[in-house]
Amino acid sequence: MIILESTSTRVEHIIYAPVPYKGYTIRARSEGADIESFKNALKDWLIPFDQTIITSNFLEKLLVRCRNKAYYLRVFQAPALDELKRSGIVSHIAEIDVVLLKKIPLSQLDLAMTKFIEEYSIPIGNVEPLTITLDTIEDVESNTIRNTIPREVAQKIIELIRSDKFKIFILYRGGEKYHIAFGLARRIITEAFSGDFIVATENIKQDVLLLYDGVLIVGKRLPPWARLKGWNVINLEKHITESIKTDKIVDDILKQIYG
Repeated sequence: MIILESTSTRVEHIIYAPVPYKGYTIRARSEGADIESFKNALKDWLIPFDQTIITSNFLEKLLVRCRNKAYYLRVFQAPALDELKRSGIVSHIAEIDVVLLKKIPLSQLDLAMTKFIEEYSIPIGNVEPLTITLDTIEDVESNTIRNTIPREVAQKIIELIRSDKFKIFILYRGGEKYHIAFGLARRIITEAFSGDFIVATENIKQDVLLLYDGVLIVGKRLPPWARLKGWNVINLEKHITESIKTDKIVDDILKQIYG
């Protein structure tokens, strides 16, 4: 469990989606959301989505970290968004301080975002910031890493990201891919990597991956672009790793997670 002093925190967020007679644009925002900061962090994400990968039950969750801020996205399809009542792709994006990112699981932020959409659907205009309940939180992401990723695999990942750039694809067919992806982002990449990075699953716009210093993808299938030179593929199910000489930074991060 994680016990924090305050009982809740407020998080700025925006919704990028079709708007009647305007097309894809910022559809809703909380008052304190700095739109330019969102745009700079998300680079080419805020352009019409690749419709060829979309199905009615499509859902992608991803995280982008830029310096002292992180941006968490829930991307999904919603009905009746434009003037002809056509469906479209919604990117619901929340901004969170990296300091807070280290302390709370993203599943808690995800819950707040899910509840917001359930209550307000896909609004237009100004909205209230998200409220994340803090009280006592189970860090499901760190727990999943401990229970799923062998220590030597975590060591391999730390070694790979301790450079100027990295591209890692983790093959995993279990049901906890988001906990693994975001647990690694919070507990390992944020601690050991200083550049901008993106973490997602395989339902991702390929061109976006080229715009960040670090890329970590967790998915069930290895897409063609992950077979190209420069990608490091780790198959969790086979637990195939190479023996690596460790150092103090690696040991410190592993000790935080595994004890």
